Parts: sequence; structure tokens; C-alpha cells
Amino acid sequence: ASGEVIFANRTDQPVIVPKGTIVRTGSGVNARFATVSDVEVPGKLYAHARVGIVALDPGPVGNAQPLTINIVEGDIGYKVDVLNTSPTQGGTVRRTPVVTAEDFERLSAKLLEQLTRDAYAQLVGELEEGEFIPAQSLDVRIMSQTYDQVVGQRSAVASMTMKVVARGTAVDGKALEQLAIQFLIQRGAEGEELQIIPNSLVIHRSEEIEKDRDEILFSVQARGMVTPVIDIARLQAHLRGKTIAAAEAWLRENVMLAVPPQVSVQPSWWERLPWLPARLKVHILAGET
Repeated sequence: ASGEVIFANRTDQPVIVPKGTIVRTGSGVNARFATVSDVEVPGKLYAHARVGIVALDPGPVGNAQPLTINIVEGDIGYKVDVLNTSPTQGGTVRRTPVVTAEDFERLSAKLLEQLTRDAYAQLVGELEEGEFIPAQSLDVRIMSQTYDQVVGQRSAVASMTMKVVARGTAVDGKALEQLAIQFLIQRGAEGEELQIIPNSLVIHRSEEIEKDRDEILFSVQARGMVTPVIDIARLQAHLRGKTIAAAEAWLRENVMLAVPPQVSVQPSWWERLPWLPARLKVHILAGET
């Protein structure tokens, strides 16, 4: 807050009131002010001179009503009286944001989270076809971080620069698929050769991953449709020209089947299978393992 006061001479000698002279209110809220320049009061009793003042304390406390500033501090007060004929104004309260240590902590955590996502996306973009990186295998380390402000600085924003290095463990998805296939086909009976039906394999990876230095451990569940390895050309060669009953009997005796075979001929009144192997269609229905 600022304003103006009048100094009145209490003597018959000129009086110089120096810059920085302190004046204050005599009642109510104690508001103190300092003169902004030197002022000379003429050498005559009750002669007066005006000078500007500024509040020593910020805020509304410096807004003094007229005729309330009436005390001069220091020895100069024996020579002059003081009074304000108009109010002092301009003292306000304004919220000014200040950067705190907690602001930097939150900013650092948020930026690290964003950089981690960006790093993971960049690593994934560099993978070969069929590869994948488990998110839990990502290792992000802060190399440097600098803040653009300091704690206690007046600022509406807090900003910083952070550099990180990230690495993750890439897994060959095709190799994992082959491993799952081998596991499934090895579940057959001893001596039984199985094969996976194309497009039937489903693999579920566990979200929980254990890290051991550069290795990662996770569980995998695989499900697929399997069937014995059947030589279609051999079947066609043995079945051609047979009756439906003979073909079904041969299949039961020579092929390991979970359910009885079904043989049909088109047109339905024809009693035997075609002689040409190319006209024999073999359909294999597989179960799930």
C-alpha cells in the first residue's frame, strides 16, 4: 500500500525529514510506513510539507484510513508532527504459487511413468515378427534429471528434464509356440504320433513374471486340437473300391480312432468307394487336449 502524509513543523527552524523515516498509525491495527524521499519542512511553526509513503508490511494491513497515521518514530518526531489526509491504498492479498519439494516428487514420478510407457512402446516397435516383451521385464533407470526451478521459487509451473535408459527381455513367440506344440503332442500314448490341427493352438501367458538377472520366468498354458499323424495317401490307396462296410472295418482295424469311422458315398445308392484316390475325401475330426 502507498499514499501521502503531511509533516508539520513543531519548531521555527527548517527541518529535513530524511527518506526512510518511519511513521505509523496511532490506533487500531498497527500499520507502519516509510517515506520514499527526503522532504524539507519550512522553518516556521506549523509550516508543512507533503511526501509519499509506502507500507512496510504487505497486504491489506497497509490500507490506512484518513487521519489515522499520526505518529513519527525516532528523534525526528520531536521536531515534526504527521498526519494523512487521505487513505493509503493498494494493499491486497494475492495467492502466488510456490514450488515445493512435493511438487518435484510428483513431477518426477509422473515423468518417469510417461517415459517408461514411451520406452516400452519404442522397444516393442523394434521387435521382429513373432517376438514380444513382457511388460514386467522392462528395466528403466534414471540417468539424469534436472529441475528448471528451485524449491521456494514463485512459479505457477514446475518443469524438469529427465533422461532414462530402458531395456527389456524379448521372447521369441514362434519358439514358444513350437515348445507348446511339442508339449501337447508328447502327451499321447507311448508310440502314438500326434500332430496339431492348424489354427487350433491357443496359448495363454501368465501375467506374473519372475526376473533373475537377464532371465525371466513365467508360466504358459497351451490348448489345441490334436490328431494322430495319418498318411492320407495310404488311406486312399487302401480304401478305393471297397464297400462302405469294408472301408469302415479296415479303418477300425488299421487306424487308432477315438470314435467309429463314418464312410459315405455320393450318390448314396452307389455301393463302393471310387477307384481313383483323388476322388476320395478324408475328413479328420480331432479332440482337444
